[in-house]
Amino acid sequence: MEMKDLKRQLKENKIGKLYLLTGPEQFLIRYYEKEIVNKLMDENSKAFNYTVIGDKTSINKLSDAVSTFPAFCERRVV
Repeated sequence: MEMKDLKRQLKENKIGKLYLLTGPEQFLIRYYEKEIVNKLMDENSKAFNYTVIGDKTSINKLSDAVSTFPAFCERRVV
């Protein structure tokens, strides 16, 4: 997917089920991550349904995070 497609989806509130944000522009990655999260949940839901995975995270922790059902919200963001 190209950035223009992501912009369109955000504008139309048609958020997909899976995004993998990668690339050399960390500012853009953080910006679009924030946009997606803010479209999907309010501040209270983030405490239960928003998990940041770093490059040192084990595959088991990643698997656990994506397998966990959302709490008090329709979606979960990992």
